[in-house]
Amino acid sequence: MVMLCIITFVWSLKFIWQKEKWSPIDEYAHMDYIEKMSEGRMPKLQDAVSNDIYMDLIEHPEHSFTPPIHNREELGMGNYSYQAKHPPIYYAFLLGPNMLMQKAEYKAFERLKVLRIISYLLFVLGSLICIPIFNLINQKGVQTPQFYSWACVLFSLLIATHQRYGLTNNMLSPLFINASLYFVLKYHVTYQIKFLYRFILVAGLSLSVALTNLFIIPFLFLYALIIYIPHFTKKTFIYACSLLLISLSVILWWKLTTIPDKAFEEYLQNLLLAVIPANAITFKMFLDLLLNDTFQLSFISEQLDITKIYLICLSINILVSVLFLKSILKQNKWVLVSMVVFLVFVINLYFLNRYVDRVHWVAFRNYLGFIPVVFISCSSFIIVLFRKYLD
Repeated sequence: MVMLCIITFVWSLKFIWQKEKWSPIDEYAHMDYIEKMSEGRMPKLQDAVSNDIYMDLIEHPEHSFTPPIHNREELGMGNYSYQAKHPPIYYAFLLGPNMLMQKAEYKAFERLKVLRIISYLLFVLGSLICIPIFNLINQKGVQTPQFYSWACVLFSLLIATHQRYGLTNNMLSPLFINASLYFVLKYHVTYQIKFLYRFILVAGLSLSVALTNLFIIPFLFLYALIIYIPHFTKKTFIYACSLLLISLSVILWWKLTTIPDKAFEEYLQNLLLAVIPANAITFKMFLDLLLNDTFQLSFISEQLDITKIYLICLSINILVSVLFLKSILKQNKWVLVSMVVFLVFVINLYFLNRYVDRVHWVAFRNYLGFIPVVFISCSSFIIVLFRKYLD
Protein backbone atom coordinates (compact mmCIF):
# COMPACT_ATOMS: atom_id res chain seq x y z
CA MET A 1 0.00 0.00 0.00
CA VAL A 2 2.87 2.36 0.82
CA MET A 3 4.46 1.62 -2.53
CA LEU A 4 1.18 2.41 -4.32
CA CYS A 5 1.09 5.75 -2.49
CA ILE A 6 4.65 6.52 -3.60
CA ILE A 7 3.89 5.59 -7.21
CA THR A 8 0.73 7.74 -7.20
CA PHE A 9 2.62 10.63 -5.64
CA VAL A 10 5.42 10.52 -8.23
CA TRP A 11 2.96 10.07 -11.11
CA SER A 12 0.94 13.06 -9.91
CA LEU A 13 4.04 15.24 -9.58
CA LYS A 14 4.99 14.35 -13.15
CA PHE A 15 1.46 15.14 -14.35
CA ILE A 16 1.45 18.54 -12.63
CA TRP A 17 4.96 19.50 -13.75
CA GLN A 18 4.30 18.63 -17.39
CA LYS A 19 1.27 20.93 -17.63
CA GLU A 20 2.39 23.80 -19.85
CA LYS A 21 -0.87 25.73 -19.89
CA TRP A 22 -2.60 27.84 -17.28
CA SER A 23 -5.34 25.83 -15.63
CA PRO A 24 -8.84 26.83 -16.83
CA ILE A 25 -9.99 26.73 -13.21
CA ASP A 26 -9.41 30.36 -12.19
CA GLU A 27 -5.61 30.08 -12.13
CA TYR A 28 -4.93 33.61 -13.43
CA ALA A 29 -6.77 35.02 -10.43
CA HIS A 30 -5.25 32.57 -7.92
CA MET A 31 -1.74 33.45 -9.09
CA ASP A 32 -2.61 37.14 -9.12
CA TYR A 33 -3.67 36.90 -5.45
CA ILE A 34 -0.10 35.79 -4.61
CA GLU A 35 1.35 38.48 -6.87
CA LYS A 36 -0.68 41.21 -5.15
CA MET A 37 0.45 39.99 -1.72
CA SER A 38 4.04 40.01 -3.00
CA GLU A 39 3.51 43.71 -3.70
CA GLY A 40 2.50 44.23 -0.07
CA ARG A 41 -1.24 44.59 -0.60
CA MET A 42 -4.40 42.53 -0.73
CA PRO A 43 -6.27 42.05 -4.02
CA LYS A 44 -9.71 43.52 -4.67
CA LEU A 45 -12.29 42.20 -7.11
CA GLN A 46 -11.90 45.07 -9.55
CA ASP A 47 -8.08 44.95 -9.70
CA ALA A 48 -6.52 43.93 -13.00
CA VAL A 49 -4.28 40.87 -12.94
CA SER A 50 -0.58 41.60 -12.62
CA ASN A 51 1.41 42.71 -15.63
CA ASP A 52 3.67 39.64 -15.31
CA ILE A 53 0.69 37.35 -15.87
CA TYR A 54 -0.66 39.46 -18.72
CA MET A 55 2.73 39.66 -20.48
CA ASP A 56 3.18 35.88 -20.21
CA LEU A 57 -0.10 35.41 -22.07
CA ILE A 58 0.94 37.95 -24.71
CA GLU A 59 4.48 36.63 -25.19
CA HIS A 60 3.65 32.93 -24.73
CA PRO A 61 0.18 32.27 -26.19
CA GLU A 62 0.96 28.54 -26.02
CA HIS A 63 0.52 28.82 -22.23
CA SER A 64 -3.08 29.98 -22.58
CA PHE A 65 -6.03 27.56 -22.55
CA THR A 66 -7.91 30.03 -24.80
CA PRO A 67 -7.06 31.43 -28.25
CA PRO A 68 -4.24 34.03 -28.28
CA ILE A 69 -5.13 37.43 -26.85
CA HIS A 70 -3.99 40.87 -27.98
CA ASN A 71 -5.28 43.07 -25.15
CA ARG A 72 -6.63 42.82 -21.61
CA GLU A 73 -10.24 43.15 -22.71
CA GLU A 74 -10.00 39.82 -24.52
CA LEU A 75 -9.26 38.14 -21.16
CA GLY A 76 -12.80 38.94 -20.01
CA MET A 77 -13.24 38.04 -16.34
CA GLY A 78 -9.75 36.51 -16.44
CA ASN A 79 -8.37 40.04 -16.33
CA TYR A 80 -9.64 40.64 -12.81
CA SER A 81 -8.65 39.57 -9.29
CA TYR A 82 -11.97 37.88 -8.61
CA GLN A 83 -10.37 35.30 -6.31
CA ALA A 84 -10.12 38.10 -3.77
CA LYS A 85 -13.40 36.57 -2.55
CA HIS A 86 -11.28 33.86 -0.88
CA PRO A 87 -9.55 34.29 2.50
CA PRO A 88 -5.74 34.67 2.53
CA ILE A 89 -4.00 31.81 4.38
CA TYR A 90 -3.36 29.55 1.37
CA TYR A 91 -1.85 32.43 -0.58
CA ALA A 92 0.26 33.42 2.43
CA PHE A 93 1.81 29.93 2.40
CA LEU A 94 2.97 30.52 -1.19
CA LEU A 95 3.98 34.14 -0.72
CA GLY A 96 7.54 33.47 0.48
CA PRO A 97 8.49 31.06 -2.34
CA ASN A 98 7.01 33.44 -4.91
CA MET A 99 8.99 36.41 -3.59
CA LEU A 100 12.22 34.39 -3.55
CA MET A 101 11.65 33.38 -7.17
CA GLN A 102 10.90 36.98 -8.10
CA LYS A 103 14.25 38.03 -6.64
CA ALA A 104 15.88 35.23 -8.65
CA GLU A 105 14.14 36.69 -11.75
CA TYR A 106 12.00 33.66 -12.52
CA LYS A 107 9.33 34.40 -15.12
CA ALA A 108 5.65 34.31 -14.09
CA PHE A 109 4.93 30.89 -15.61
CA GLU A 110 8.14 29.43 -14.16
CA ARG A 111 7.05 30.63 -10.73
CA LEU A 112 3.58 29.23 -11.32
CA LYS A 113 4.91 25.74 -12.04
CA VAL A 114 6.95 25.68 -8.84
CA LEU A 115 4.04 27.01 -6.78
CA ARG A 116 1.81 24.27 -8.19
CA ILE A 117 4.24 21.67 -6.86
CA ILE A 118 4.38 23.35 -3.44
CA SER A 119 0.58 23.51 -3.39
CA TYR A 120 0.36 19.79 -4.15
CA LEU A 121 2.96 18.98 -1.49
CA LEU A 122 0.83 20.83 1.07
CA PHE A 123 -2.07 18.62 0.05
CA VAL A 124 0.07 15.49 0.41
CA LEU A 125 1.25 16.60 3.86
CA GLY A 126 -2.38 17.03 4.91
CA SER A 127 -3.24 13.58 3.56
CA LEU A 128 -0.41 11.92 5.48
CA ILE A 129 -1.95 13.14 8.75
CA CYS A 130 -4.51 10.35 8.22
CA ILE A 131 -1.87 7.89 9.47
CA PRO A 132 -1.50 9.35 13.00
CA ILE A 133 -5.27 9.95 13.04
CA PHE A 134 -5.98 6.22 12.65
CA ASN A 135 -3.25 5.45 15.17
CA LEU A 136 -5.15 7.58 17.68
CA ILE A 137 -8.41 5.83 16.78
CA ASN A 138 -6.70 2.54 17.57
CA GLN A 139 -5.58 3.93 20.92
CA LYS A 140 -9.25 4.48 21.74
CA GLY A 141 -9.71 0.71 21.54
CA VAL A 142 -10.80 0.41 17.90
CA GLN A 143 -8.85 -2.16 15.90
CA THR A 144 -8.24 -1.22 12.28
CA PRO A 145 -6.04 -3.11 9.82
CA GLN A 146 -2.56 -1.62 9.55
CA PHE A 147 -3.00 -0.94 5.84
CA TYR A 148 -6.25 1.01 6.32
CA SER A 149 -4.67 4.37 7.12
CA TRP A 150 -2.39 4.08 4.10
CA ALA A 151 -5.42 3.14 1.99
CA CYS A 152 -6.96 6.44 3.06
CA VAL A 153 -3.81 8.28 1.98
CA LEU A 154 -3.85 6.44 -1.36
CA PHE A 155 -7.52 7.33 -1.87
CA SER A 156 -6.67 10.99 -1.20
CA LEU A 157 -3.77 11.00 -3.65
CA LEU A 158 -5.80 9.29 -6.37
CA ILE A 159 -8.61 11.84 -6.38
CA ALA A 160 -6.55 14.95 -5.69
CA THR A 161 -5.28 15.89 -9.11
CA HIS A 162 -7.69 15.65 -12.07
CA GLN A 163 -8.32 19.28 -13.11
CA ARG A 164 -6.91 20.42 -9.80
CA TYR A 165 -3.32 20.48 -11.04
CA GLY A 166 -3.52 24.28 -10.91
CA LEU A 167 -3.38 26.61 -7.95
CA THR A 168 -6.44 26.53 -5.70
CA ASN A 169 -6.82 27.44 -2.05
CA ASN A 170 -8.77 24.21 -1.45
CA MET A 171 -5.55 22.18 -1.72
CA LEU A 172 -4.62 23.43 1.76
CA SER A 173 -7.91 22.34 3.35
CA PRO A 174 -6.86 18.73 4.13
CA LEU A 175 -3.83 19.98 6.07
CA PHE A 176 -5.96 22.15 8.35
CA ILE A 177 -8.99 19.84 8.60
CA ASN A 178 -6.96 16.69 9.23
CA ALA A 179 -4.70 18.50 11.69
CA SER A 180 -7.82 19.71 13.51
CA LEU A 181 -9.14 16.15 13.70
CA TYR A 182 -5.74 14.91 14.91
CA PHE A 183 -5.60 17.47 17.74
CA VAL A 184 -9.15 16.81 18.95
CA LEU A 185 -8.50 13.05 18.92
CA LYS A 186 -5.23 13.62 20.77
CA TYR A 187 -7.16 15.59 23.38
CA HIS A 188 -9.67 12.74 23.67
CA VAL A 189 -6.85 10.22 24.21
CA THR A 190 -4.75 12.28 26.67
CA TYR A 191 -7.11 15.00 27.97
CA GLN A 192 -4.17 17.39 27.86
CA ILE A 193 -5.71 20.82 27.40
CA LYS A 194 -2.92 22.00 25.06
CA PHE A 195 -4.28 19.72 22.35
CA LEU A 196 -7.76 21.20 22.68
CA TYR A 197 -6.26 24.68 22.33
CA ARG A 198 -4.35 23.61 19.23
CA PHE A 199 -7.53 22.14 17.79
CA ILE A 200 -9.46 25.38 18.34
CA LEU A 201 -6.73 27.47 16.74
CA VAL A 202 -6.22 25.28 13.67
CA ALA A 203 -9.93 24.54 13.15
CA GLY A 204 -10.77 28.23 13.40
CA LEU A 205 -8.04 29.20 10.96
CA SER A 206 -9.27 26.56 8.49
CA LEU A 207 -12.09 28.97 7.65
CA SER A 208 -9.40 31.43 6.50
CA VAL A 209 -8.13 28.73 4.14
CA ALA A 210 -11.45 28.05 2.39
CA LEU A 211 -14.90 29.18 3.45
CA THR A 212 -16.38 25.84 2.37
CA ASN A 213 -14.60 24.25 5.35
CA LEU A 214 -17.56 25.63 7.26
CA PHE A 215 -19.44 22.51 6.10
CA ILE A 216 -17.26 20.16 8.16
CA ILE A 217 -15.83 22.27 11.00
CA PRO A 218 -19.10 22.28 13.05
CA PHE A 219 -18.91 18.46 13.34
CA LEU A 220 -15.41 18.71 14.77
CA PHE A 221 -16.38 21.45 17.22
CA LEU A 222 -19.39 19.41 18.34
CA TYR A 223 -17.13 16.43 19.01
CA ALA A 224 -14.69 18.65 20.91
CA LEU A 225 -17.50 20.16 22.97
CA ILE A 226 -18.89 16.74 23.95
CA ILE A 227 -15.55 15.50 25.28
CA TYR A 228 -14.65 18.87 26.84
CA ILE A 229 -17.82 19.47 28.90
CA PRO A 230 -16.90 16.97 31.69
CA HIS A 231 -13.60 18.86 32.10
CA PHE A 232 -15.03 22.37 31.85
CA THR A 233 -13.40 25.22 33.79
CA LYS A 234 -13.85 28.98 33.42
CA LYS A 235 -10.13 29.45 32.78
CA THR A 236 -9.92 26.98 29.91
CA PHE A 237 -13.19 28.26 28.43
CA ILE A 238 -11.98 31.87 28.40
CA TYR A 239 -8.65 30.85 26.88
CA ALA A 240 -10.42 28.78 24.23
CA CYS A 241 -12.65 31.72 23.29
CA SER A 242 -9.61 33.99 23.01
CA LEU A 243 -8.11 31.56 20.48
CA LEU A 244 -11.30 31.78 18.43
CA LEU A 245 -10.84 35.56 18.39
CA ILE A 246 -7.59 35.05 16.47
CA SER A 247 -9.48 33.29 13.69
CA LEU A 248 -12.23 35.90 13.69
CA SER A 249 -9.62 38.66 13.53
CA VAL A 250 -8.06 37.13 10.41
CA ILE A 251 -11.47 36.93 8.71
CA LEU A 252 -12.33 40.50 9.72
CA TRP A 253 -8.97 41.85 8.55
CA TRP A 254 -9.37 40.07 5.21
CA LYS A 255 -12.89 41.40 4.67
CA LEU A 256 -11.91 44.98 5.56
CA THR A 257 -8.81 45.02 3.34
CA THR A 258 -10.55 43.56 0.29
CA ILE A 259 -13.73 45.67 0.17
CA PRO A 260 -14.52 45.84 -3.56
CA ASP A 261 -15.89 48.63 -5.68
CA LYS A 262 -19.65 48.44 -5.19
CA ALA A 263 -20.55 48.76 -8.87
CA PHE A 264 -18.03 46.10 -9.93
CA GLU A 265 -19.18 43.70 -7.22
CA GLU A 266 -22.77 44.11 -8.37
CA TYR A 267 -21.72 43.47 -11.96
CA LEU A 268 -19.80 40.34 -10.94
CA GLN A 269 -22.65 39.00 -8.81
CA ASN A 270 -25.14 39.48 -11.65
CA LEU A 271 -22.74 37.75 -14.06
CA LEU A 272 -22.33 34.78 -11.70
CA LEU A 273 -26.09 34.60 -11.21
CA ALA A 274 -26.59 34.39 -14.98
CA VAL A 275 -23.85 31.76 -15.45
CA ILE A 276 -24.37 29.68 -12.28
CA PRO A 277 -28.02 29.94 -11.18
CA ALA A 278 -29.38 27.77 -8.40
CA ASN A 279 -31.31 24.63 -9.36
CA ALA A 280 -30.11 24.80 -12.96
CA ILE A 281 -29.74 21.00 -13.05
CA THR A 282 -31.50 18.11 -11.34
CA PHE A 283 -29.87 16.64 -8.25
CA LYS A 284 -29.19 13.38 -10.11
CA MET A 285 -27.33 15.28 -12.81
CA PHE A 286 -25.55 17.25 -10.09
CA LEU A 287 -24.35 14.03 -8.45
CA ASP A 288 -23.26 12.59 -11.80
CA LEU A 289 -21.14 15.67 -12.51
CA LEU A 290 -19.73 15.72 -8.99
CA LEU A 291 -18.81 12.04 -9.09
CA ASN A 292 -17.13 12.48 -12.46
CA ASP A 293 -15.18 15.46 -11.18
CA THR A 294 -14.15 13.46 -8.11
CA PHE A 295 -13.26 10.08 -9.56
CA GLN A 296 -11.93 10.80 -13.04
CA LEU A 297 -8.21 10.02 -12.65
CA SER A 298 -6.91 12.38 -15.30
CA PHE A 299 -3.33 12.20 -14.09
CA ILE A 300 -3.33 8.59 -15.31
CA SER A 301 -5.77 8.81 -18.22
CA GLU A 302 -8.64 11.08 -19.29
CA GLN A 303 -10.73 7.93 -19.83
CA LEU A 304 -10.09 6.42 -16.39
CA ASP A 305 -13.12 6.99 -14.17
CA ILE A 306 -13.54 4.91 -10.99
CA THR A 307 -17.04 6.21 -10.16
CA LYS A 308 -18.61 2.75 -10.60
CA ILE A 309 -16.03 1.21 -8.26
CA TYR A 310 -16.80 3.84 -5.64
CA LEU A 311 -20.56 3.32 -5.95
CA ILE A 312 -20.19 -0.46 -5.67
CA CYS A 313 -18.07 -0.07 -2.52
CA LEU A 314 -20.54 2.46 -1.14
CA SER A 315 -23.40 0.02 -1.69
CA ILE A 316 -21.48 -2.79 0.00
CA ASN A 317 -20.69 -0.48 2.88
CA ILE A 318 -24.32 0.45 3.40
CA LEU A 319 -25.38 -3.20 3.26
CA VAL A 320 -22.72 -4.29 5.77
CA SER A 321 -23.61 -1.36 8.06
CA VAL A 322 -27.25 -2.49 8.10
CA LEU A 323 -26.42 -6.17 8.62
CA PHE A 324 -23.92 -5.49 11.42
CA LEU A 325 -25.56 -2.45 12.98
CA LYS A 326 -25.51 -3.95 16.50
CA SER A 327 -21.85 -4.79 16.20
CA ILE A 328 -21.06 -1.29 14.94
CA LEU A 329 -22.98 0.33 17.80
CA LYS A 330 -21.08 -1.83 20.28
CA GLN A 331 -17.54 -1.73 18.87
CA ASN A 332 -17.28 0.88 16.08
CA LYS A 333 -19.53 3.82 16.85
CA TRP A 334 -17.10 6.16 15.12
CA VAL A 335 -17.88 4.40 11.82
CA LEU A 336 -21.57 5.17 12.28
CA VAL A 337 -20.73 8.78 13.15
CA SER A 338 -18.67 9.08 9.95
CA MET A 339 -21.58 7.70 7.93
CA VAL A 340 -23.94 10.22 9.51
CA VAL A 341 -21.52 13.04 8.64
CA PHE A 342 -21.38 11.72 5.08
CA LEU A 343 -25.19 11.63 4.88
CA VAL A 344 -25.44 15.21 6.16
CA PHE A 345 -22.80 16.20 3.60
CA VAL A 346 -24.92 14.74 0.76
CA ILE A 347 -28.05 16.46 2.11
CA ASN A 348 -26.13 19.75 2.23
CA LEU A 349 -25.15 19.26 -1.40
CA TYR A 350 -28.82 18.90 -2.31
CA PHE A 351 -29.73 22.22 -0.71
CA LEU A 352 -26.65 24.00 -2.07
CA ASN A 353 -27.48 22.93 -5.61
CA ARG A 354 -31.16 23.79 -5.23
CA TYR A 355 -31.02 27.11 -3.40
CA VAL A 356 -27.53 28.69 -3.45
CA ASP A 357 -26.45 30.23 -6.72
CA ARG A 358 -23.21 31.90 -7.86
CA VAL A 359 -20.97 28.99 -6.76
CA HIS A 360 -19.86 26.01 -8.86
CA TRP A 361 -20.99 23.43 -6.30
CA VAL A 362 -20.35 20.41 -8.57
CA ALA A 363 -16.58 20.97 -8.23
CA PHE A 364 -15.19 18.50 -5.68
CA ARG A 365 -12.27 20.84 -4.99
CA ASN A 366 -14.70 22.74 -2.72
CA TYR A 367 -14.89 19.73 -0.38
CA LEU A 368 -11.34 18.35 -0.16
CA GLY A 369 -11.56 18.49 3.63
CA PHE A 370 -14.21 15.75 3.41
CA ILE A 371 -11.88 13.22 1.76
CA PRO A 372 -11.47 10.98 4.87
CA VAL A 373 -15.26 10.97 5.32
CA VAL A 374 -15.80 10.06 1.66
CA PHE A 375 -13.19 7.31 2.01
CA ILE A 376 -14.81 5.84 5.14
CA SER A 377 -18.22 5.99 3.42
CA CYS A 378 -17.08 3.36 0.92
CA SER A 379 -14.61 1.35 2.97
CA SER A 380 -15.57 1.05 6.64
CA PHE A 381 -17.01 -2.41 5.93
CA ILE A 382 -13.34 -3.52 5.90
CA ILE A 383 -13.01 -2.46 9.54
CA VAL A 384 -16.32 -4.02 10.55
CA LEU A 385 -15.54 -7.37 8.92
CA PHE A 386 -11.94 -7.31 10.10
CA ARG A 387 -13.06 -6.80 13.69
CA LYS A 388 -15.72 -9.49 13.48
CA TYR A 389 -13.94 -12.26 11.59
CA LEU A 390 -10.21 -11.59 11.28
CA ASP A 391 -9.17 -9.95 14.53
